[in-house]
Formats: sequence, structure tokens, C-alpha cells
Amino acid sequence: MSRGIYFALYFGKTNCDKIPMLNTKLQTFVRIALILALGLSASSVNAQEIGGLFAPDSTIKRLRIGPHPEYTRILVDLSKPTTYQVKADFLKKLIVLEFPNVAAGPDLHSRRFVDKNLEQISVENLGDVVRLSLKLQNANTRFFHHLNMDPPQVVLDLEGRTTELGKISTRKSSKAKQAPKEAQTKTQTTPEPEKKDAPFIPGINQQQIKNIVEQHETSKDKDGWEDYQKALTLFQLRDYKGSGKLFTQFIKDHPESKYLDHIYYLNAEAEFNAVFTTEENPIYEHALEAYKQAVRRFPKSRFFDHALHKLAFIYDRMNYVLEARTLYNEGIKRNSRSLYNEAREGGLASMLMKVGQYKEAYEAFQKLLKKAPKDPNAKVALFDIADHFYQIKDYDQAIKVYEEATKRWPDVLAERPEIDYNMAEIYYARREFPAARKHYFDLVNLNPTLPIAHQAINRIGDSYLLEGKEMDALSVFDESSKRNPGKPDSQYGTIRMADIGVKNPGLPVQDIVFKVDPYFNPFKTYEQIEKNAKSVDILAEVTLSKGIAYLREQNFLNAIETFKKLLPLGASSKYYQEAKKYIRQTLIQLVDVYTREKGYLPILYAYSDFTGLSLGKLQNLRTLIQIGEAYQNIGMFQEALKFYEQVKRMDSRETFADRIFLNLGRIHLTNDNFDEAEMVAQGFLTKYPRSVRVPAAIELLAEANQKQNKYDEALGNYKTLLGKDGADISRTFYRMAQIHEIQKDFPSSIQEYGNAIANFDKTMVNAIPEYIQESYYKLGILNYQQRDYPQALKTLETAIQLYPKHPLREWAEMLRAEIYKETNDGEKALSQLASLATGEGFDDLMKQAAKTRMQVLDWEKKIKDQL
Repeated sequence: MSRGIYFALYFGKTNCDKIPMLNTKLQTFVRIALILALGLSASSVNAQEIGGLFAPDSTIKRLRIGPHPEYTRILVDLSKPTTYQVKADFLKKLIVLEFPNVAAGPDLHSRRFVDKNLEQISVENLGDVVRLSLKLQNANTRFFHHLNMDPPQVVLDLEGRTTELGKISTRKSSKAKQAPKEAQTKTQTTPEPEKKDAPFIPGINQQQIKNIVEQHETSKDKDGWEDYQKALTLFQLRDYKGSGKLFTQFIKDHPESKYLDHIYYLNAEAEFNAVFTTEENPIYEHALEAYKQAVRRFPKSRFFDHALHKLAFIYDRMNYVLEARTLYNEGIKRNSRSLYNEAREGGLASMLMKVGQYKEAYEAFQKLLKKAPKDPNAKVALFDIADHFYQIKDYDQAIKVYEEATKRWPDVLAERPEIDYNMAEIYYARREFPAARKHYFDLVNLNPTLPIAHQAINRIGDSYLLEGKEMDALSVFDESSKRNPGKPDSQYGTIRMADIGVKNPGLPVQDIVFKVDPYFNPFKTYEQIEKNAKSVDILAEVTLSKGIAYLREQNFLNAIETFKKLLPLGASSKYYQEAKKYIRQTLIQLVDVYTREKGYLPILYAYSDFTGLSLGKLQNLRTLIQIGEAYQNIGMFQEALKFYEQVKRMDSRETFADRIFLNLGRIHLTNDNFDEAEMVAQGFLTKYPRSVRVPAAIELLAEANQKQNKYDEALGNYKTLLGKDGADISRTFYRMAQIHEIQKDFPSSIQEYGNAIANFDKTMVNAIPEYIQESYYKLGILNYQQRDYPQALKTLETAIQLYPKHPLREWAEMLRAEIYKETNDGEKALSQLASLATGEGFDDLMKQAAKTRMQVLDWEKKIKDQL
């Protein structure tokens, strides 16, 4: 059993009172026996299931009252999770919790409570066992308990019931009181003929009696008594079609009968029942017409109210909303005490649902339930209303109705387990994960074999994962992967185990506890499930997980290609929406990472690919400006300007205004519009004096001065730049060295090139920039020009060793030969020139120059030898 599972004992009424052969005492005995058996067995199983998961040594710190809107909640704070046992004796109003191998902390004391459910908690320290005894206020109490991991504590919830435990509600069968003779005569609908052998009546002679009898017999024939009895008998036998024919014939044969009002209404009822009780989709036209005739012909009949209700009901079933509503309201208005008014109110409420007014329907049923708390139609309707709100994702309204309906009719959860699932999904969507898990666990424990139960297990794991409890999630998904192996829900659990391996590969996972391969080999797991996916959803799920794994590894291009596989599912698919979201997220991260690495071409490739997917426009301003800068850095200035204009329109807070301003100055500088670049830099310093990009603006100004041969101004600005936080000190010294070199101030130039090299931090970059490589070569060349041959030779050799592919390498090799010559080491000079003349990778012109120089040195040597 996975950690975190809630264990609940419910003790309420049994159905013993429905067994007629049990007397009250026996029923009470059986009820109590069942309750105790359920309580003890549940407690034993729960303790056994949870036992063995944690180390036994722990300390009970204290008892606290916890927050809960409905229950009395007691929190037993522990130093770390441990096992415990529950023993319940509800007849004695007692629940005992025993904690083996646990110590009692100094703040653990017995407590009394002023509470409707709990009287007191007694603490007993029995050596290696601590016993907590809960004295209840009510014997009939619902008791929930579960063990929390973080913080470690046992949570106890109590809910007392007002009905006494073991009390049997019996119904005394009583016969209805006999009505007075006169009342019976008035309400009799089928008068019987007088008996022929009537007793003697004072004041009336035999002839008079005979005349009365003959007159009565004549009246019976005239009113169709015998035909009435035949039709009524068939109606009572539920032969509605047969009785309907006789009722119709009666109306033709006895148009003046005193029973005619009964016949009309009975005929309508027969027409109604003939289709309502036998047909799946009844056609009510005949019944509707029959009821209309009855109410028109006999509007003062005592059956009128019933017929009016049936007419409204038929119109309601036929979806004639206006007619039904009118008749329902008319019936209520005619007789405020009618027996049919509750049904009419229910009908009006149900009609609101038909026209989509579910909130109004809910309010109407609320009013009805105050009058008729057990109304069966309201019971069905409330759950239908909750289902509707759930389907349209109005979760606040849905959970409100679900909670009220399940509290009023808790037995429905056993009949419809999907309600538990829906309620859990609502809490899950609201990120109220403990409440969601309670309903998921209830579903799993009550209906473990249902397919929806396996889905609930996976959702429990997902909830732990979202809370950052990877070990708990891994435990649940491990159990899921072992249930129904090869089925989609089992594959889902395996995918999630691989996801945890990608997200947190350093968990203390042991192969004796878990199936570890999915965790340690996530990509292998993804590929296996891709090949054997049992449903489209599982294939989509594993594809999504694989793409996210690539994204976590910053393998952006593979991530995008993987997410693209989900797009053919269409915009209505949740996986399409997830893929769309992750493609955008991947592009944003790719652009950001490659911008820092100056990988401008991959940025533009990825963006071009994104625009071809028709996933809408990017709204991330930072990403848009980075794409514009990528275009700018490869010289596509018009494209860059389009992105800058787009960002300016969208940037209502002008967050990127200074950055765009400076980029425009850089474009002017690159296009040799040096005066424009200078103006932009000066304007920037005036408009954005507190911007973090002030050093970049000063650098732009200095470069513009340098390009316009304003060397003194440029040097001044570079010196100012050296004092700014965030300035690139090494590159600034390099720029200053260039100016000094142009001004033939070689000592200063040598010093600044040296400063550029000394202030460069190699740990901050992946590749050495070109200006540092050039600084090494320039330092050697300038030392040569200053005739500092030892330093020049040393610097040039270092430059060649560090950066052998630099364009100045050939010139440095030639200078080395010259240095050897100047230091009178002719052999090394000739050797150096020979290497240059025959070496690979050198320019042909330089090789020819080396050969010529060798010939000159050789000629000079010969002349010298001759002299």
C-alpha cells in the first residue's frame, strides 16, 4: 500500500431494522456486533498495511488541535514517521491508539476538551509503548486517521452523529381510522345498488320500497354501471389499452352518465400509462388530447388538479417549455396546498436545467429541499447539476454542489464512484492535493477493480510529483506500473518513473523496493514504450515526456523536433496544446542560451522553423529583441529593425527602450555612420543616465571617436569606461592600445596590450576572443619594433603556441627569423626561414618571401666569409 493513503472507519446505522423477523433487542445486538467487527478488522488491517514502512524509533512530541471546517481534528506530532495500532470500542465511546517503540516527549500530556465530539485524551506511558485513549462524546462517531510524512504526524478526525448507536427505528403499522358513514357515502366514486332484501324501514311500506328499488335499477342502466365496472376492472389490472377502449366506448354509449367525469379522467390516465409504462420513448399525443378534453369538459372535477399536473408533465417531457412552465405555475397558483406542488416545483427547477440555467435550477432545488428533504428528483438533479458544472470546468460551483449533495446523500458515492473521481479532479485542478488524494484513495479502496481506480492511482502519483515529493510519487507509480502490466494506465506509471529519473536522478532508489530500470534509464524506457504504446494517448504522453527530457538537457533542437510530432493531433487535443506551449518555451530558452554563446545562426534557424509551424506570434519581448540582435550581428539590419519596431510597439513600460536605442547606434557604427553613432551614444547618456548599459554607450562613443580619428576624445572616454562597473576592462585596454599604436606611442601601446591580456578572465568564456589573440601577437611585434628582442621572441613564441591558426602567425614566424639574425644567431635564422618556406598552411607569398630572405642571408654570409 502506498504511503499517504488515508484510512477511515465509518460507524453508522445498519439495515437490521429492515429484517422483520428480528426483534428490537436482537437487532441492536446484531448491529453492535457488526460495528465492532468492522471497526476491529479495519483497524487491524490498517495498522498492518502501514506497519513496516518506517523505522520504529520515534518520539511523540505533543497533541494539538488542528484546523478543519467539519471535523474535530487532533494532530499527534512525531519526531519522525512510525507505526501505530487502532482499537475502537464505540459502545464505550472509546478509541485507543498504541505506538510501539515510541517515547513520550516532555510536552505530551493528557488533555480535556470542550468539544461536541471529543471529551478528553488520556496519555499512558507503558515503557516501550505510548497509549492515547480518546474518550468520545457520542458512541456513533465517524473516525478518520492517516499518517503524514512531512511534517511527521498522525491526523485524527472525529465527526459525531446525533443518532444513538444501536437504536432501531421501527414503524408501527396502524390502520387508518374508519371514516363516518356519511363521509364514506360522499366520497364513494362507484355507488353500489341497494340490496333487494332490505330490512324494514319505519314509515315506508313495501310498495314504496319496491318503487325505490326499481327506480335505482333504471338509473344504473341509464348511467352505465355495468360498463363502468368492466372498464374500471381492466384499469385496475393495468390493462391500460383494453380499459382505454372501454372508456372511449362508454363515452359514446352513456353521454349523460353521472360517472362521465370519472370516465374522462380515467381514460386520460389510461392513455398516459399505456405509453409511459411500456415505451422507451413514449408518444404522448393521445394522452395529451385526453387530458385536455377532461379538463375542458369537467373543470370542477376533483381530478382536475391531478390532470393539470399531468398536462404540465407531458409538455415538459415533450420539451414544450413555455406550456409546461405555464401549467406548473397555474397549478401552484390555483391551490397552494396541492399535493402536486412539490412535484410542480421540481418540474420547474428541472426545466431550468433544460434551458441551460443551472445556477437558477440549483437555487430552485435548494428551496424545494427545504420543504421535501428526501425528494428523489432533487437527488438526481443536484448530481446532474454538479456534473454539468464539472464538464464546463466551473470547478468552484461544481465542488460546492458535489459537497452538499454527497453530504446529504453519501450512499450515492458507492453507486457512482465517478463522483469521487470528479471531486478529486476538481481539488487536483485547484492544487489542493491532500483533499484530492482523499477522494482518489476513497475510490481506490472502495472500487479497486474499476479502470477508473487505476487512473486515480496515477493521479495520486502526479499530485505527489507536483508537490515535489518524488520518492512518494515514485512509490505510487511503481505500484501503478505493476498493476495490469502492458495496459495503458500501467505504461503511464512507467513513463512517470522515467520522468522522475530525468527530473531528479539522485534519489536514494533501491532495486529491492522499486522496479528501477525506468528510473535509471529514462530514454531507453521512452523508446520501449514508443514502440509498444497501447493507446494514442500513451504514445502522445511518452512523446511529450521525451521532449521535456531533451529540453532539460538543453538539447533544444531535438526537443523541438520531438514536440512537433504531437501537432498533427489537432488543436482540440491537450497534447497539441502542451506541445505548442513547450515549443515556445524551448525556443525562448534556445535563443537565450545561444545569445550568450553568440550562436546567432542556430537562433535564426530555430525561429524560422517556429514561424513555419503556424503556432502564433511570439509575445516574449526579451526573446524578440534577442532575435533582432541575432539578425543585427550577421549584418541583416533591416530584419533586425523590424523586430526592434515590434518590441517598441509592445513594450508599454519601455523596459527595452534603452537596449534598442543603443542597438541602433551600433548599426550606425557598423554602417560607417560614425557621426550618427556618436550622436546616438551622446543622446543615450543624456536620456538614460541610470541605465545598466551606460558602459556600453560610453564604449560606443569612444569607438565612434576612434573611427573619426578623434583619438584624444576616444582615449578620454575609454579611461572613463575603465571606472564603470560592468565595463569590459580587457577590451577597453585593447582599444586604447590600438590608438596608441596609431599615434606611434609604442611604449604606451605595449603597456595597454599587456593590460588587455592581464585583465582577461579566461574562466568566464568558452572561447578566447580574437582581440586577445591579436594582443599577444601585437605585443611581440611592438617589442620587436622597440628592439626588445628577448621579450619580443618570448611573446611571439607564446602567441604561436597558444593561437597557431591566427592570421598574424606567418608574420610572427618571419619576425622570429629576423630576431635570430639581429641576435647574430644565423643558423637559427636560416632554420626558421626554412621551416616557414616549406611549412604547411602558410601563404605562398610568405613562403616566397622566406626563400628570398634565406638567399639574402646566405649571400651575406658568403660575403662575410670572403672578407
